[in-house]
Amino acid sequence: MRFSIICPVYNDPAGIYDTIQSLIDIDYPKNDYEIIVVDNNSSDETLSVIKKLESDHPHLVTSLVESDIQSSYAARNTGINAASGEYLAFIDADMTAPPEWLNDLEQCFRQGSDYIGCDVNITIPNDKQTIWARYDRAQGLPVHYYMNYKNYSPTCSLAVRRSVIENVGLFDSTVKSGGDAEFGHRVNKRNYCSYYASDTHLQHPARTSASNHFSKAARLGRASAERRISSDNSAVKIIDFLPPNPIRLYRRLRDLNYSLSILLTFYMITYLLKIRKIVSRIRTVF
Repeated sequence: MRFSIICPVYNDPAGIYDTIQSLIDIDYPKNDYEIIVVDNNSSDETLSVIKKLESDHPHLVTSLVESDIQSSYAARNTGINAASGEYLAFIDADMTAPPEWLNDLEQCFRQGSDYIGCDVNITIPNDKQTIWARYDRAQGLPVHYYMNYKNYSPTCSLAVRRSVIENVGLFDSTVKSGGDAEFGHRVNKRNYCSYYASDTHLQHPARTSASNHFSKAARLGRASAERRISSDNSAVKIIDFLPPNPIRLYRRLRDLNYSLSILLTFYMITYLLKIRKIVSRIRTVF
């Protein structure tokens, strides 16, 4: 088996259907890749959707359940332990992959890459053109920045050799967010060859509501607090509450031709989400 595709999911029946369908349609020999979907103890019909697709494609789709630990990283580890591929490719529920995805990854691995981060396009459905969706697309998912300056790829766009995981270990299943960075830093310390696949594009739907964004901010705040606690640096400082640098935001978005009113709205959203993360950090610590 050449590739094992691993996808964790929690309470997203529509999203996981679209994801699996895109993976089934990949232009790659069907006997040379497998799709492992790990349900993280969903409380809706998500598992039933996966089971139906598994029944329709028994030699391609495998469904598993991770019910002991509520964490996408625990679910990914469950998938890794069941995988038989030489290469492991990760994707999140509700994302979709292009037909050439595995062929592109195989080419990167053949050229010597060990740890690959793919580009991610943020898409907005025509009926959900909210300011929150536009903000999400404007911010994007800057995989190139994470790879070049933070030494990791978000797990939703990561592909890695099995031998790397056998050497550095699995994801940290005790965290709900930030496990991608922690894993990437372990890989980087071993001097494996990392590569940003700028021409390989996965699709990720935009977060279209305030609740989506604030939930993510809270999750990131908890993850930040957990990392700070483990390093004995959990104090929250007054400087943490300062507004974000408006010049930095402007430089990032100036080429997108937004009006001044939209840019100001984006700035306020950025500050509100920053405050939400700090509040979540404080609640986690105390």
